[in-house]
Amino acid sequence: MKTLLSILIITLFTTPAFAEEGSGELDGTGLECEITDKKYEQDVELKYFVFEKGEVYWLVVTDGTPAKINKLSHGRYFTSANDVRWYPYILNRKTLRLDKLRPTYPSRQHDCEIKEPKQIEAALQKQIEALKEKMKDNKI
Repeated sequence: MKTLLSILIITLFTTPAFAEEGSGELDGTGLECEITDKKYEQDVELKYFVFEKGEVYWLVVTDGTPAKINKLSHGRYFTSANDVRWYPYILNRKTLRLDKLRPTYPSRQHDCEIKEPKQIEAALQKQIEALKEKMKDNKI
């Protein structure tokens, strides 16, 4: 019984170490992604992702007052030789094609470019400035 318990404890403590393998290698990089088949009005907006400390974040501008960059966690990402995965996405490392995988509707594909996080923040800051100008022109 003690042997079985020892094996169980060792397995529990070593499994996370294997799950971490390959994660974190993209830290400090970002992606700018565009939906390839635009069907809806919101499809024209680019999506921005950054990789930090083994996690991936979606950066988006809030349209509230004040407008700001919101950093939404998508959790940990996992890499292999061919792809990078985080829920609900899979990124082909060679083509930079990002597929949004959902079991309830067909995949949404994105074409991505690698961007520095500072470039992404600058692009989002431009969106914030445009929103500020738009709000300044409103009479009410």
